[in-house]
Amino acid sequence: MFGKDALKILERDFKHPKFRHDLEARIKFARNHLPHKVNNQKCVPFIYVDIEAFKGAWLSPELLELVAGHIKRCGKGFGAFGKLIGALGLAAAAYHCVLSLYTDGESAKEAAKEAICHGNSNNAGGKNSKNIDFDAAWGSVTMHYAEQASGLPASKWDSIEALSELIGTDARSDDEYYSDDAW
Repeated sequence: MFGKDALKILERDFKHPKFRHDLEARIKFARNHLPHKVNNQKCVPFIYVDIEAFKGAWLSPELLELVAGHIKRCGKGFGAFGKLIGALGLAAAAYHCVLSLYTDGESAKEAAKEAICHGNSNNAGGKNSKNIDFDAAWGSVTMHYAEQASGLPASKWDSIEALSELIGTDARSDDEYYSDDAW
């Protein structure tokens, strides 16, 4: 569900007037949020609340909304497993994947549908796309993000959990555009 939820969050953001009819703006947004080097140091902008000042690491609304959706699905038994390390790592990898699918300007959803129609569900989205088989293509990325999350201090985890509860918004809705078989 993380992939579908991440796609829905990004597509919701792209409904904003500054992106709605501007393909180049969507491409630029995706590229600016993907990992890149800043002053010769690797930076992952999409994990920050403020991507320009790099403040609020691991507190971006997109990640917290993905984690909140996961908590909501897991129900009352969720707290039994401790910190949200895996959930946060998977949320980051899913959002990274969705941003990557948009870097060539195509809708990830449309690219995936087209690939499936042509019998090639493992390579959707055009020349710059990533493999939509999340486990194969993104397992190591997920592990990397989870590894980074495991080193977060207790105060950061308190913030993540509190803000996730506050957001409490499940990214999925009854919107028929997002069918259960998409991801």
